[in-house]
Amino acid sequence: MANSLPTDEELDALIEAALRDEPLLPAPPGLQRKIQERVLYAALKEQERARFRRSLLGAVGAVMVILFGTVAVVSLSHFSILYRHGVSGGRGFVDYYLTLLDLSWSGQVGVLALAGTLTLSMVALWAGLVLFRYESQLLPQRSRHGGQTETTLREAH
Repeated sequence: MANSLPTDEELDALIEAALRDEPLLPAPPGLQRKIQERVLYAALKEQERARFRRSLLGAVGAVMVILFGTVAVVSLSHFSILYRHGVSGGRGFVDYYLTLLDLSWSGQVGVLALAGTLTLSMVALWAGLVLFRYESQLLPQRSRHGGQTETTLREAH
């Protein structure tokens, strides 16, 4: 049979035995600062990913609302015409007013669809700006000093 691999404890013991006689050298200057910068960049990267996901989901949601709203306006207007005109004279004076209302609204369907789309677009834009403003408050503020944050600049001085 082939030799089996050592366990973690055996491997730790082998490394300790090999390094026992070696002198312990001090860490290079700036190592801690570099590690902190890398950790900060990793955290910022993860925050940006989460922010991008939320923004993308918001945009997809806004597009879906606009799409479903447009489909609803178009489908409901056609069904209402079929319903109102399918019963000819069955309701007398009420039928006259419903037909008058239907004819006046049917000429305005394009304007109403445009107004609804613009309204939904403005609501989606407003929601996106609110989310952007909220996300920008969570991120550390960057300065013009080599992309460092204010906290790392304070620590460096």
